Amino acid sequence: MEKRKANTFGELMKKTLRYTWYELSKGIVENNKFTFSNITNEKEFFDKILDFADYYREFIELRSGYKLLWNETKTLPRSEEDVQLLFKGILDEHCRANNIDFTREVNQAMGPVDFRFSSGYTNRVLLEAKLAKNTKFWNGLKKQLPKYLQIDKCRYGIFLVIAFTDKDIERIDSLQDIANETSKFYSVTIKTIVVDARIENKLSASKL
Repeated sequence: MEKRKANTFGELMKKTLRYTWYELSKGIVENNKFTFSNITNEKEFFDKILDFADYYREFIELRSGYKLLWNETKTLPRSEEDVQLLFKGILDEHCRANNIDFTREVNQAMGPVDFRFSSGYTNRVLLEAKLAKNTKFWNGLKKQLPKYLQIDKCRYGIFLVIAFTDKDIERIDSLQDIANETSKFYSVTIKTIVVDARIENKLSASKL
């Protein structure tokens, strides 16, 4: 360890999003403006937050955003925290522009929910973001998110999943079906969004 060459702080910053996510996110938002009209009820608010989450999915899948979720050599996917920080950074500016309170890791008595969106008291949406390879993945959908919804007295939740490999995609084949069963059991509404961050299937349009 003593003989190993130490990395500079700048080199360390390049290896993780935890120090650079804000500037990256700010640039992304400035080049991809996204706004929506006034909200009149809870269901409309939920639909618009779904649009926001889907905007993140499109950025990752269709606008080369997946490159930010892998290390410099594209050999290792980034951590769940890195994925969440990028999500936070991209949506933060859009929420500010639309007068939406958007907070990360809100403590719900039984632990922190990943994200909470709110506009006034009645318009609220909770969102959990998980890597498909997470060993507690299914627990997040079947128990964590619905319990957070109950505690917060919130009716609407989003389960955002990031897949890095073919194995991840196969694992979540029945995702929305299970979300529907969970929603029915807890009398809430949970929608799922799968973000495909695989490298192998991202061909240039000119090569199709």
